[in-house]
Amino acid sequence: MGIIDGGHTVNVVYGKTGGSPVTVKLGYRKGNTKHLSNAYTVKKGDTKTYKFKNQNLGCSTIYGLLAVADQGNFETPGLHNTGC
Repeated sequence: MGIIDGGHTVNVVYGKTGGSPVTVKLGYRKGNTKHLSNAYTVKKGDTKTYKFKNQNLGCSTIYGLLAVADQGNFETPGLHNTGC
């Protein structure tokens, strides 16, 4: 997960290196608010990227999210928006 475009876009990337296909939503969390993409099926060897453009991030810490069907949510370590 990265913050690009001067702090206005959250770029989330997920690469699957093994195991069975899974249905995922990529996203990020700012405070208690979650933003998620549509659902995608990802299989071994796939890389999926989703950009959340024109976001009002302020001077917040942003957490990348991976929502996996039937497995729950996983978060990246926090990343402070230095573009504020």
